[in-house]
Amino acid sequence: MYNRKTSNYQQEINKKKLKDNGFFTLSDDFLKKEKDLIFLTINRLNIHKIITDKEMINNNKGAGNYVVDLLNSNYLSLNEKNEIKNLIFQNKKLIEEISNTLGFKCLPISINLMINHFNKESVEFEGPKQWHRDNSAAAGQVKIFFLLNQIQSQSGGHFYYLPLTAIGSHKKFVIKNDYDSQKKLWNRFRYKDHELKTYLDLNKHTQIYPSNDNDRADILVINTNDCYHKGGYIKKEGYYRLLLHIVFDPALAFTDQRGNYFLKRIFTYVKNTFREKIFLD
Repeated sequence: MYNRKTSNYQQEINKKKLKDNGFFTLSDDFLKKEKDLIFLTINRLNIHKIITDKEMINNNKGAGNYVVDLLNSNYLSLNEKNEIKNLIFQNKKLIEEISNTLGFKCLPISINLMINHFNKESVEFEGPKQWHRDNSAAAGQVKIFFLLNQIQSQSGGHFYYLPLTAIGSHKKFVIKNDYDSQKKLWNRFRYKDHELKTYLDLNKHTQIYPSNDNDRADILVINTNDCYHKGGYIKKEGYYRLLLHIVFDPALAFTDQRGNYFLKRIFTYVKNTFREKIFLD
């Protein structure tokens, strides 16, 4: 289960990339069957109608105003949702690849199939569309981002992230009103571009997924608990991003998704307490 060894040179390279930078990429071949099944399943859906109908409902629930998770909706049948999930949960090739690269047995434990869409009430810098780290686990967790449709610079929707070489996992950004109870909870510990620019050159360090317009996207595997990142903003009406999101946890885990949640809270609290503070104001 533990002390898994890499089985090829590429896994060695990816293991070093994860340690040094906090992320690596895999060929989309690892999720080809899943991608084919997803498109076969959602082919009957009118995604633009789903978006239009949702925009008519002003639920004012944060990201719910511009995100639809098809695996947590009534647009797909229970059978269809289970078929997609089971194919991913039983993807031995992907599980082996991630486990060998990380050095321990890990498993896919959470899956989302998300439509991020334009909403005229949404702004570019709010909630998870600001720079932040996740607080889902103290160590060992990675998340997969796999873009299923093509997006372009003019439409937006790209995922932005900073390598650990830009800001190490032992440091954290801070502003004075992070703990202000008057500030919306989903905006706390989240920072805008102009705030980060006081510390680093974003143009130099920011990584973008996907990196090029119109190209077939690889699979991004990233430690979002240590790498600062921000979600994509859909800039224009009529555009959307279809993204497969998978969380991989160690077989023995203390995370938001599985294991002892109380211990997870302790471990992440200790980790955050000892991080060096970088004040942005």
